[in-house]
Amino acid sequence: MREADPAIDREGEALAWVIRSQQETFLAWDELNDWMQADMRNAEAFNRLALRDVEIAEAVRQSHIAKNASPSMPTARHAAPPRRRLAAWAMAASLLVAVGGSAILLRHERPSRAIHGAEWAIKTAPGEIGTAKLRDGSTIVVAGNSRLSIDRAQDRVTLDYGQASFAIVHDPSRSLVISAGPLTITDIGTSFDVRHRADGSEVSLATGSLSIHAQGADHPLAPGHRLSIVDGRIAIGGIPAAEIGEWREGRLTYDEATTVARIARDVADMTGTRIEVAPAVATRQFAGTIRVPQGANPDLRELVAALGLTATRNGANWVIGPDSDAPQP
Repeated sequence: MREADPAIDREGEALAWVIRSQQETFLAWDELNDWMQADMRNAEAFNRLALRDVEIAEAVRQSHIAKNASPSMPTARHAAPPRRRLAAWAMAASLLVAVGGSAILLRHERPSRAIHGAEWAIKTAPGEIGTAKLRDGSTIVVAGNSRLSIDRAQDRVTLDYGQASFAIVHDPSRSLVISAGPLTITDIGTSFDVRHRADGSEVSLATGSLSIHAQGADHPLAPGHRLSIVDGRIAIGGIPAAEIGEWREGRLTYDEATTVARIARDVADMTGTRIEVAPAVATRQFAGTIRVPQGANPDLRELVAALGLTATRNGANWVIGPDSDAPQP
């Protein structure tokens, strides 16, 4: 008996997903996302077939328009392509996002409104990066281990947790409102970075101006400044422009003394690597810049050495502990 070809099976599954997701009643976006993330080849097959479907539908549409526009030509026999197909694959194409060299389908939280582009949610796993583009060309880059929702009908974005960089097109006629925990940010066209985690929330402004509402008051923010809230306390201070959104380039800067436990969490979010911190060093503090290695399963020894500590592998995990050569207190 002839064995089944895995490549043919994958193409068949991808085609089935393409067909299913064109249906008006399709709601299985999370299942489709999981299938694509299970194997990069799944994502590639779906992407290829989905984009091919868009190209065919567009070619039929253009042919239909051209034939009807010329009185010397007979009436076109082909009906215009179904609006569902065009809408679904314009939508699908906008959801395919580069993630560490791969592609994933962004999780879609409200399928009933998806066709109208009203609300989307981007949920990234540690080590992934997501990108969203708004109707006006504004761009949002979402860091690993983050969740962000976009209500384009209301010009509102919510960062439920994580970090994101915003490049908002200037438009005085409307304002974009971004919520991140205790922060409400109003913007008409700027470049800035927002972080919202359990240990605090902050906004860093690169260009333009922002109005931030927090703790019952408005706080204007000028370029090169950062507003942070930690344990209910607001602080505003300067920040070099090069440090704003630097996580996208694989760097992390800690201007103030920061615990090793917090740094380990940040590195885990960026790399997708599981990191354990020995209790003896978890509260040690570091200030400075570290460069985070990229790629799958990165080697963290050099990074951790910059903290004056050591990193060793424990199966799939890294364990950060004291430097055995350092003098003990």
